[in-house]
Amino acid sequence: MIKAHNITLGYNENIVPIKNFSFDFLHGVYYIRGISGSGKSTLLLGLAGLMTPVSGRIEMGSEKIAMVFQESRLVTTYSAEQNLSLVCSSGDEIKDALSKVELSEFAKKPVCKLSGGQARRVAIARALCYGGDCIIMDEPFEGLDAALRKRIAVHIRTRFPLIIIASHDEQDAKLLSEDGELTEIFLDDKN
Repeated sequence: MIKAHNITLGYNENIVPIKNFSFDFLHGVYYIRGISGSGKSTLLLGLAGLMTPVSGRIEMGSEKIAMVFQESRLVTTYSAEQNLSLVCSSGDEIKDALSKVELSEFAKKPVCKLSGGQARRVAIARALCYGGDCIIMDEPFEGLDAALRKRIAVHIRTRFPLIIIASHDEQDAKLLSEDGELTEIFLDDKN
């Protein structure tokens, strides 16, 4: 559970993309959509506890939230396995997460030698390995083909009871819901 109480999020007095936003994220899939610059990524950072609201408050019911950032944010000189070991000490869990994103054969390869789509899958595997009650995802399936998106989405939706996703593709959000049902939140540039 994450509850946003009248939050305003911004980077300085001139750049305040989220103004007076309130919403209760309880269980299921929540799809954040809006035009570029409407504050989708900013809102996700706030909900993840990585950005402090200028005003209002965020109430977190979960102590552990996994995150897939818009950029993969991996240590490029580390292997896929080493990147996952930064959030998880169990070798079996690391192998399992890499298997779920279909990267077992690339476990020891440095991220800088992987394709963009493969690096994206390492970032998703890291979130699966980290675990928690909630996953927050920003354009998570960028660079992945449709069939692979479907296969990986199954592992995400069975792992996390609360999923918050920002994407330009509604289909990505629907993949994360077993029945295709989701709660849509539209942000506009006047938010």
